Amino acid sequence: MSPVGLQGEGCLVAIPVPFFSPLTIQVEILGGSILFPHQEGVTKCARMVCGTRRTGGNRRKGSEWWDEETKKVVEEKKRAFTDWLQNRTRESYERYKEKKREVKQKRKAFLEEVLTGLTAGVAQKIAKALKCLTSEVTYLSGEDIGEQEEALQDLEEYADDINYAIDIQNMGGFHVLIGCLESPHSKIRCGAASLIGDLVQNNSKGQEEMLTLGAVLKFLRMLDTDVEEKCRVKSLYALSCLARDCPEGEKQFVESGGFSYLMRAMQSGIEKLVVKSTFLLSNIAQKNETYKDEIIGMGYIEQLSTLLNMETTSDVTREHCTAALVRLASSYHLALAECLRPELNIRRTFAVRLETIKGKEQYKEEEDYITEFFRLLPEDDPEENIR
Repeated sequence: MSPVGLQGEGCLVAIPVPFFSPLTIQVEILGGSILFPHQEGVTKCARMVCGTRRTGGNRRKGSEWWDEETKKVVEEKKRAFTDWLQNRTRESYERYKEKKREVKQKRKAFLEEVLTGLTAGVAQKIAKALKCLTSEVTYLSGEDIGEQEEALQDLEEYADDINYAIDIQNMGGFHVLIGCLESPHSKIRCGAASLIGDLVQNNSKGQEEMLTLGAVLKFLRMLDTDVEEKCRVKSLYALSCLARDCPEGEKQFVESGGFSYLMRAMQSGIEKLVVKSTFLLSNIAQKNETYKDEIIGMGYIEQLSTLLNMETTSDVTREHCTAALVRLASSYHLALAECLRPELNIRRTFAVRLETIKGKEQYKEEEDYITEFFRLLPEDDPEENIR
């Protein structure tokens, strides 16, 4: 492995970046099938690059891929089998069994060599991309970052495969990507944030390591202060991937003042930030009762109500805000009481909206949320007639 300098937050850190992946390929021949960790990814790539064709008539021979040595051993086995059929002697049968074992071993050795070569190629591509991102170009303004952008795209190709995500992590990739968040180039910051989100989503081991690197606070600051809108959106995506369904990530998010950052994102006027922050707020509040008092106390009910009453609010944002309000109101009585405050005018807002969207297929979910809200109201509600 080769140590590569990584500049981040005013310091130089040595990051070990190996040139070959620690992958181990396990190949088993089971009734002619090949099983190995990256079977789906390799098959997909092979199909895209090489194409497919039917071979061997109605029989699935597979011999088209054998090397000359393997083909020679197979022919010897066939001759031994023919000899046994003709002579039916003990000696010819033993010779046939020996050739059969030899063919099995040769096929397995050949396939292992081929598959190891395929996967090693991916590993080298990953290592090359990570090394490129540690270049000083990543951290210097005014430089051509075409190679770094290409490196991020290469890594993105493998991010959705959990096996490759683990490989990127094991090769020191998480340290490299965290460093990229400090780049003066918005395309690198944005690409790194998006890639981190993809790598840690539904990946508990990845979430665990990324949290030890202080990712939550870095993304919160990026969400709040980055000058590029797209970087802020991607940082919120990465935060969501770290905090949702991850107790430690959720804890760090809350302890770092995450709800305050979400509130500012919700007030930003940037639709994607409003939608993503509302979604994350709703997800955390719905799954953890302990945060609901804090959420109400910070004025989230008022903020959601304000968004719903703004004429410029898009349909997508409106649906997410409605969903968040109804989920809070249906799961916590104090949230419902807050929604019924006359000055917020939420009942009237929902009633008018319901008249507008009722029966229209594209608004079905929003209509269901509003209908659910009205079911929550007490029977002696003084404003019953507005429904």
